[in-house]
Amino acid sequence: MNMTKRKGEISLFMKYVFKKYTVLCMIFLYPFFNLYSIYLSNLTSLSSTFLLIFFFLPIIIFSFNKRTIYFSIKNIPYYFLVILILLIGLLWSTELTRGIFYIISLFLAALFSCLLYNLGLLKSAWRAFAFSVTIFSILLYFKILQRNFVYYELDRFGYIQGNEIFLDPNWLANWLAISFLYYFFSLMKEKKMYTNSISKVKKILYFLLSILNLYFILLTASRSVFLALSVAIYIYLLLSKKIKQFSLINLLLAFVILILINVNVNVFDNLKIFDRLEETSILKSDRMDLAISSFKALVQDPFTFLIGYGTGGGDKAIGPYYYGAIRHEDGVLRYNNHNVYLDLLLQIGSLGILIIFSLVFFVLKNIFISIKKENYAFITLLIFTLIASSAYNPIKNGVWVIIGGFLIVLYLFNYSSDEENTKLSSNRKKSSISITKLPTTFGRI
Repeated sequence: MNMTKRKGEISLFMKYVFKKYTVLCMIFLYPFFNLYSIYLSNLTSLSSTFLLIFFFLPIIIFSFNKRTIYFSIKNIPYYFLVILILLIGLLWSTELTRGIFYIISLFLAALFSCLLYNLGLLKSAWRAFAFSVTIFSILLYFKILQRNFVYYELDRFGYIQGNEIFLDPNWLANWLAISFLYYFFSLMKEKKMYTNSISKVKKILYFLLSILNLYFILLTASRSVFLALSVAIYIYLLLSKKIKQFSLINLLLAFVILILINVNVNVFDNLKIFDRLEETSILKSDRMDLAISSFKALVQDPFTFLIGYGTGGGDKAIGPYYYGAIRHEDGVLRYNNHNVYLDLLLQIGSLGILIIFSLVFFVLKNIFISIKKENYAFITLLIFTLIASSAYNPIKNGVWVIIGGFLIVLYLFNYSSDEENTKLSSNRKKSSISITKLPTTFGRI
């Protein structure tokens, strides 16, 4: 009986280890997968939608069951309401492939969040993504990832176009910001993510990595990400009252910059973000032109005004009304309006605004709950995502599966009571089995 129980414990532990490292490996590889997705698509003759499903297959395998879906719908009902509305929007959409991609990205984020929550992998997953993005950016900076590919780069870091590889600086800046926030929360010892302090060596490492990530963000010259990250961190500091720690980081950062300047290291020669910030004017910005074009497309007739152009139809709808639209291989003008809210408005129309307003109210309500429960990581990441999404669409990029997953997990810490979280933590310990009770071989894993 004891032997059978022992084998059952080892089997359960190995399943946990297999799930954990499969998920972490998938998260780590995401930036590389994204860069080479065009090459993989040409190689396999599969569309980006099928490639996305294949890449995130572990999430589907490990979390797709009735219990998980019920858990998701129960705890994030407004999120699934948006998915439901978008599913209905497929009925009159002329861009089914794009619409399906949109829905799959949202749905996978919900499944991924449940997987992270049940396995207790938020911290490990975020760390894997942070290290991956940092390594990816370093390799990109030294042009190691671009070898053997035909491409050309525009005037911003991360702006690569070609028939085999493609990358957008706003995507990269967004990833870098999420990476930076992991190092930042580590240094600030955000208690919803950390139950113990980190060593001095890790503090120094995370500090240096956070500086490197900030430098790469500045190189991308992404105004929206830079401003969103600045506002989010400022609000975090006000709420958490950790002004002293942040002041110390600023002093150290200023010291490092001073040294770099004095030794004539011209690391700031290629920074274009400050020029772009000086040029930024809401009334003259191309983002304003995109917004005007979006509303022009929406009010063409009562039908589109009420229910939109259907799921995935935002890019096609704005095409005829924006001067910078690109004519694709099928001869149709399309353009990404770089705004999640306008994109949703074009897809589901003015009736969909009610759903969006309900979701906004739900989000605001949970911000107040988060303040009460001191879940500042959730507030910071949420505010960053909400602001950055006004000039960038993470759902279309597919990275929403990861970022959205992190957000939902942090939200679930608000939704669950302290007793439920304690019970869940206890269940995780039972399911993962104490390593010290297992044979030495498993103890080394």
